[in-house]
Amino acid sequence: MEIGLTLGADVPFFVSGEPAFAEGVGEILRRATLSPIWIALIAPAVNVSTAEIFAAPQLTRDTRSAKINVFSEGYGRNDLQEVAAARHPEIATALAELRRHSRHARMTGSGSAVFASFASGKLARDAVLATPPGMRAFVARTLSRHPLAAFA
Repeated sequence: MEIGLTLGADVPFFVSGEPAFAEGVGEILRRATLSPIWIALIAPAVNVSTAEIFAAPQLTRDTRSAKINVFSEGYGRNDLQEVAAARHPEIATALAELRRHSRHARMTGSGSAVFASFASGKLARDAVLATPPGMRAFVARTLSRHPLAAFA
């Protein structure tokens, strides 16, 4: 985990192999138990520079830190989303499409992928089938533990 943190803030989370709440820059992980859900993910064909988004003067830095013990759909916000969507209209288009199927659609990290959770695989597939041309889309089901976690 310590070596992973030197590679990137998200690496310790992925090395852990299970759901967790991350704090700090990603190095403080608290294990979480989540029920499996279906996810529709749309990946616009655009590369987003994380450094560019964090350096944007439009990025607000006044959102209160969220302290949660139980994850709930739609909780929290991604402060990077507004800036990324303004700079990359493809992200805004993907968000608008997913929001036709779920009001809780949001962007992953600094972008460009967007996602929404669904109660069934059918609902997630329906959302993916409506994906705008030129964008990749996937349906996935969350896991309580990564199948390869024992190798880490």
